[in-house]
Amino acid sequence: MTNWTTMNKLIIYLASIVLFLLISSCGEERFVSEFTAYNPTVVASNDGKLSYQSFDTYPILDVISSDAPALDITSAYKIRLDTIKAPSGSSFQRNNLTVDIETGVISYDNTNGNLSEGQYVISILVQTVKGIAQYDDIVTMTVREVPATLAVNETTVDVGALELGVIATASFTDNSGSGLITEANYELINAPENFEMDPTTGEIIKTGAEVEGSLTLSIKLTTNLGTIEAFDIITIRVGPAPTIAYFQQDGSTPLTNVILSPWTAYMTSAPSLDGMTAASWEVIVPDTLADFASAFSAGTDGEIMISPEANLPEGEYLIGVAASNAGGVTNEFPDLFTVSVETRWTELFNDQIDNADANVLPEESYPGIWAGYDISGSSTRGGWKKVANVGAGGFTGMRRWDPGDLDACLVRTVDITGVKAMRVSFGEIIGYGAAFLNRYSREFHIGESIDNLAAATYDASEWTTILPSDGPWQDINWNMGGGPQNDYINLPLDLSSVSGNSLYLMWRLYSKDPVAGNQNGQFIITYITAEHSSAFDAEEE
Repeated sequence: MTNWTTMNKLIIYLASIVLFLLISSCGEERFVSEFTAYNPTVVASNDGKLSYQSFDTYPILDVISSDAPALDITSAYKIRLDTIKAPSGSSFQRNNLTVDIETGVISYDNTNGNLSEGQYVISILVQTVKGIAQYDDIVTMTVREVPATLAVNETTVDVGALELGVIATASFTDNSGSGLITEANYELINAPENFEMDPTTGEIIKTGAEVEGSLTLSIKLTTNLGTIEAFDIITIRVGPAPTIAYFQQDGSTPLTNVILSPWTAYMTSAPSLDGMTAASWEVIVPDTLADFASAFSAGTDGEIMISPEANLPEGEYLIGVAASNAGGVTNEFPDLFTVSVETRWTELFNDQIDNADANVLPEESYPGIWAGYDISGSSTRGGWKKVANVGAGGFTGMRRWDPGDLDACLVRTVDITGVKAMRVSFGEIIGYGAAFLNRYSREFHIGESIDNLAAATYDASEWTTILPSDGPWQDINWNMGGGPQNDYINLPLDLSSVSGNSLYLMWRLYSKDPVAGNQNGQFIITYITAEHSSAFDAEEE
């Protein structure tokens, strides 16, 4: 019986829920349509129970507040803002105005300093349990102008493009009559590049180079009573940028190009500089001459100087200068003229070995110029000899015949006084072709001492290899076969390590395997010519 009663109760409960949902669903539209929003009624208007004292203020950078109003309301209430009447074009911001719901104190947050002068008329609502009391135009907040006049000592200023320092000064006048302005700071509005302002003194300062033209400056003055702004109060007229011109040594013909050797010492005349006074100079060289920048320098008057030991690479290079004034402002003058670097070759010597004095030692036929040296080992033939009309080709030259297991060296001495660069050409004849070459190696070297050869030794550290024994040199195979004459043309010689005035050209012939025995054959140098390049005087264009 108890279980059945419980079950009945559960069924009745569930049925009630279903019925309730059906009724709610059917009546939802009716309930919504019959709902009416609560709109409190105005129960009083300007009834005198609330009164404010209108107030004056300067637009101080702070919160501006009214006094608390007189209030004669005994029930619970809340004071709220209604409407605000602001002057046309005012900078007034509604969100900055608030009222304390209990005290009624009206406050305006002017910490951003944007509130403009004028009268602001405010209406208030008071909410009570009986309804709303409305008080139209109950208080006026009058914002006065900041009692100051902003001025500059010059309204138009002419300055040079590179001129620095104070160019004008702003000031203000306190118009309050009682010294109300106790704090004042200056600043440029949207200050352009290269201009700034001292906030305390009002000095306008040009800080950097400026392009030619005209611009205006606007100033903001911030005081303890608010801010004032003066737009386009001063016009700055910037003069033309400095100009420079270089001339040839005659002092009047414009310099456009100067032709130099890699080793020519050169100095321009002093340039003509207008529009600035240079305190220092620096040469501008292109990136392609970055490794040679130290060879360029500038004189106190802007002369451009090139060191005689520059060893500049051949080519054409645009040169400029950077001039700096006493204030540290630099103006660059790029690409002023071209430096053309040329290497001019002239004949140094031409040894077309003649057929006179056949079968004599080189040093006998050409004393002090040619010499042969046999180092270690032995040979059944004599040393290096000058020969004439050898073989079917009738070759003439310096020959080493059947060198055995010798280290045989032939030397040509060259006077290189004043020589900056040098290249040689020579011809060779190899007798018995490959059979000879398979047994012997030959090399071509330069050096500045033959003391080791004179002492019957070969010291590799004393020599710079031009043609090695074991492979191609440029496009020429040093180990070519025998037969017709082989010519080696314009071999460049690196003279950078040669400190004296004597250069030694040396051909070295030696056995690859002395133990294997000798191979009959011959090696002949038929001629050698040399060209050299030296510094020549600069040629201005």
